[in-house]
Amino acid sequence: MELPGDPIGINYTNSFNSSLTDDDKDRIQFIHFPPIDPDLFIECPTVNFRANAVIEAHRPIIRELVASQFEGSQDQAPHLNALIVDMFCKPMIDVGKEFGVPTYMFLISNAVFLWIILYIPTLQDEHGQDISALANSTTELMIPSYAVAVPPSVCHICFWTNLRSKGLIVISEVYTVGPMLKPEKPKPNSDVLQWDQVKEIAIAVEKSGYRIRWSLRRPPTEDLKNFPGEYTDYNEVLPNGFLERTADKGKVVGWVPQTEVLANVAVGGFISHCGWNSVKESLWYTVPAATWPMYAEQQLNAFELVKELGLAVEISLDYNQLSKD
Repeated sequence: MELPGDPIGINYTNSFNSSLTDDDKDRIQFIHFPPIDPDLFIECPTVNFRANAVIEAHRPIIRELVASQFEGSQDQAPHLNALIVDMFCKPMIDVGKEFGVPTYMFLISNAVFLWIILYIPTLQDEHGQDISALANSTTELMIPSYAVAVPPSVCHICFWTNLRSKGLIVISEVYTVGPMLKPEKPKPNSDVLQWDQVKEIAIAVEKSGYRIRWSLRRPPTEDLKNFPGEYTDYNEVLPNGFLERTADKGKVVGWVPQTEVLANVAVGGFISHCGWNSVKESLWYTVPAATWPMYAEQQLNAFELVKELGLAVEISLDYNQLSKD
């Protein structure tokens, strides 16, 4: 799917596809769906609503693709044995059910996130707990698989997940199923950020004296609620003279190939939003992380790293922010 305004994802897929050998193409095939007119989604209030609307708009396209696998004589076995759908593509589960094809959901977060999804309903079903009240509760929960008590508002993010699939595929220590990491060899050579916040970060970075590489991207535009973009001039948002004063010890850039940066031995720390891919990559390359979660299950991931495992230090662990969102 080509999400409007997301050239990085499209370019990455195209690059990966072009690198496949003939033998690879016998095993895996990419089907590129036609791009959808972005003007159809102008009324979507946020980028998340917009992404969901784009995915929903692909349902008839996916249905047609699945139907094509059943063309032919009735005594001929269908070419499609199962569907595996991303956790954000839940509408496609109904497509699989329509054709009687087993559909499995791939959770892009970790096994502990799945455990909470499975455990929370028992609070209501077996213990009579009103789970809708957990968002504002101050009573921490003891949850199996955690050694420490968990703030209830962190768990509240897990309630939306609908497990209507035939089964689940989850990233865990038992079955190493994607997203795959491709270790990089070291080479020698937003919406969530407000303008005043960017300047405050810049002041702190400059005063710290450390060498830094700062990935700073333009927030989505208000008219299209698009994906983050790139700046043509960082002076628009940074303090006057910042780039000149820090030219010998730092660099401000846009999107970066994160694994290449983390693989470089010169990198001594990583300020991360705590998406699970970023968590895995920082652990793989043994780069200490400072957690700055923003939304989704990132607060839960940060809690696990800082409080449960002691593998990171916190910049922010604002559990109440989840209920505000």
